[in-house]
Amino acid sequence: QLQKSDDHFRKLYEQEKEKIIAETEAVWQKRFAVIQKEGTAELKREQRALAKKMGLVKAALKKRFESGLQPILDKVKAACATELEQQSRLQGEIASKEKLVEQMIDESHELQQRISDVEDVHVDETAAVRER
Repeated sequence: QLQKSDDHFRKLYEQEKEKIIAETEAVWQKRFAVIQKEGTAELKREQRALAKKMGLVKAALKKRFESGLQPILDKVKAACATELEQQSRLQGEIASKEKLVEQMIDESHELQQRISDVEDVHVDETAAVRER
């Protein structure tokens, strides 16, 4: 009977032990869930704050970069405009000179034709004189 009592006591002891472990685990699970939720919320707050700071840093760097490059960009734009104006002027000059060359070629053809006509007349006159 002592053995039975001892076994019964151990069984009750184990049951109580498991009950205490389960209750303790449940309490810690609740605490863990609360802590985890708070940690997640804190992490999100920190991430938002960091994103905001990064946005400010990015804007400041962009402004600094643009202000540093703006004089260079202005010079490049001015140089480009000057080059375009010069190109347009040169194209006009080239077109004018091409037209002049075409006129000179036409005049040269006319002169060659006149010379040829005069030579033909001269040959005809020379032939007429010889015939006489």
